[in-house]
Amino acid sequence: MNIHWKLFNFIKTQKKFVFVFVFVFYVSKVFPNEDVIIVKYGYGRIDWGDKRSSLEIPEIYPLQDSYEYQRLSVVEPNITINTLPPHYIISDDDNKSNQNKYKISVQLSVQQQISGRVLASIYFDNRSTQNYFILKDRLPRKLRDGFGAMCDASFLITTNQIRLDYLGRYCEFESIELKNHWQKLPAGNNYSSSVLLDLPYEFLLGKHRYNIGSIEYFVVNDEWFIDQWIYKSFFSILEELNTPQTYEGGCFYIHKVCYNENNSKDKDKDTLKYFLNRFDFKGKRVDSFFEIRTNQVVLEIDGDKLPFHHYDKR
Repeated sequence: MNIHWKLFNFIKTQKKFVFVFVFVFYVSKVFPNEDVIIVKYGYGRIDWGDKRSSLEIPEIYPLQDSYEYQRLSVVEPNITINTLPPHYIISDDDNKSNQNKYKISVQLSVQQQISGRVLASIYFDNRSTQNYFILKDRLPRKLRDGFGAMCDASFLITTNQIRLDYLGRYCEFESIELKNHWQKLPAGNNYSSSVLLDLPYEFLLGKHRYNIGSIEYFVVNDEWFIDQWIYKSFFSILEELNTPQTYEGGCFYIHKVCYNENNSKDKDKDTLKYFLNRFDFKGKRVDSFFEIRTNQVVLEIDGDKLPFHHYDKR
């Protein structure tokens, strides 16, 4: 009887702790925050770092040992594994806020077909009264080959702390100021596209549950292109009005100031453009551009059913 009473008193005194523990555990299991995706490993590349094995098949490797992480850590000493590209830039709340504010939504659906192929479908819906333009760098392209139709690591695909490496091509764009590098989404219209994910990504053998979501899409309206043209024209006129440059004694003389020819940064600091950029004036209105991304899909994919893999030796 005394033992039971002591146990009752212990539970009573620890009531708050037990409640908090159970609540946190329940929330973490049932309502996972999609912004918190712990990624420690990569999969897909064979030549991933100095500590790689001699195997000619992909293996799970620590991202901190990869060439990519070591190279970026030199430039950005504070970089972490979770900020290693590709990763989500805006939070889930900001993503939802942007889609509600600008009246545009983007939905992702993924399925493994009977053939084993993994098909992702993206659907944009413009409910606003203005035209939008989506940068094509992360949209599937018509050109299809062994690398697939993608031009960038457009998706973040993870499973059990493992991030799938992007194995596709990277396409170069001349300038984002050109409208032919944008997909137009007229007011009140929608746009959809599909892409096979098993071409640019190598899925693990066997059955695994994957979390799949798109990286951010850069979206602008008509005003953005107008601002770009005004901004570019404005500084083009100013440059023509500048005092002609003369070269003498290893220096460029601009406004009677000597600039070393090997240090173009010094020359740029004497311009109005540099001054305005210091105050974050880029010639774009805040509401003329924004970023959104798709929902995240959790799907079980059987790697054994895929019709082919990037590496023959298994």
